[in-house]
Amino acid sequence: MKVALIDIPITSEVDNGYAKLHKEIIFPSLGLYYLKEFAASKIKEIDVSVYNLVKYRFEEAVNLIINENPDVIGLTCYTDRRALTFDFIKAVKSVNPNIVSVLGGPHATVMPVQILENYPFIDFIVLGEGEITFAELLQKINDDKKDFENIKGLAFKKNHIIITGKRPAVLNLDDFPYPKFSKFPSDLIKFNHYDGRYFFKNRKISDLKTMSIITSRGCPFKCSYCSTSAFWGNKVRYRTADNVVEEIEYLNKIHNVEFINIIDDAFTIDKQRVFDICSGLIEKKIDVCWICETNVKTIDDEMLCQMKKAGCFAINYGVESGSPVILKNIKKNITENEIVNAVRSAEKNGIIPDIFLMVGNPGENNKTISETLEVLKKARPSSGGWGILTIFPGTEIYANCIQNKYIEDKYWLSDKCSPFYLKELPYLKMQIYLNKLRCFFLFKNKNYRLWIRYKLLEFRDLIFLNTGIKLSLKKGIQFQKNNKARFLEKKL
Repeated sequence: MKVALIDIPITSEVDNGYAKLHKEIIFPSLGLYYLKEFAASKIKEIDVSVYNLVKYRFEEAVNLIINENPDVIGLTCYTDRRALTFDFIKAVKSVNPNIVSVLGGPHATVMPVQILENYPFIDFIVLGEGEITFAELLQKINDDKKDFENIKGLAFKKNHIIITGKRPAVLNLDDFPYPKFSKFPSDLIKFNHYDGRYFFKNRKISDLKTMSIITSRGCPFKCSYCSTSAFWGNKVRYRTADNVVEEIEYLNKIHNVEFINIIDDAFTIDKQRVFDICSGLIEKKIDVCWICETNVKTIDDEMLCQMKKAGCFAINYGVESGSPVILKNIKKNITENEIVNAVRSAEKNGIIPDIFLMVGNPGENNKTISETLEVLKKARPSSGGWGILTIFPGTEIYANCIQNKYIEDKYWLSDKCSPFYLKELPYLKMQIYLNKLRCFFLFKNKNYRLWIRYKLLEFRDLIFLNTGIKLSLKKGIQFQKNNKARFLEKKL
């Protein structure tokens, strides 16, 4: 039996109803490789391949899979790629309806009933952690058995929709073989965020052979905007330090990978495990550089010093806001002092401190943005990523929006990506706030030309928001009477 796991093509832009947003895909889906390794280790009669088709044209990718003629196709369904994922499966099955289609991933896990009711070309949905469920499903299909009700963690439709119940989480993640690559997908990966700020062996980060790894699943924190717990749960499960070091050594020695992106939600929760991973990298003299993401509550000087010795050159803190009110509203459970200390501690130990920020959280206003800017001035992080609060299914903010009739489940039947949270503030106000954050980093990093540009944009948007007078270098001064209503009343 032939199984094709597919990273589908994706357009460079998606529409969220307000603007075209650029979406850059950097790394291939690790989940597909974990499915492949586990299924291949359990079922000898199947041939499982991963197809990285991200850079293909849509029709070209569809034809490639049709020509490969697999018995089963498996795809990961992300919320902002759901429509393209559905279109891809439909296109393949319109030519060969005998192919069994299997969907997994965050969006499919949260919305299985809606998907099965509205997209009849999807045969099965694997819910949550998929390795064991997917392998058992393939075994049944290979053996031509139909008792799928006995497989935990599965959703499918017969005369009605059947959800077989939750599968218990695997506590020891070493039970899942880490990804192996017969053909390394290096052509997909270009990571240039640290170019100019860090060099490895006198080369830019974007010149290094790169791969992401995941060393744990789950997150103990309960941020209202995050869907991680809906997929992995709040209990954190780990790979052992030896297993992680072994994978990094494999990537470095076999595939010449020099830059590792650790994509755990919070890598530094277990201090001893972090020390053991770092010690293993040092003892084995594995010559790589790496980055990770984490929560500011989970680090200290001793840990950061050891991480630096082991090759860590940058750390991304999920901060979101510097306002105590906002941090409380989104259940972030961190303080201003913890943010400032985490940034300064990373810098003191020679690690680049970057932070993630959001505007438009519940309770956001001019005062809370000013408080965020004050924290930035105290902490002085190297750089940041910023955006508007976006609503994803499976989050607490989404449940609140459903309850308040701000959004309905049927929204996800459209082809639009996840909507911004504009219940309290208009989109244009969000752009003004974003420009304030941009200007902080631009001025700090002495990029005065861009700083002037965004300051002018901030001034222009303020006039537009408050008066309806639109300033444009190309079209001069325009007056739009309905400007406020257009931005304040637009529905999702």
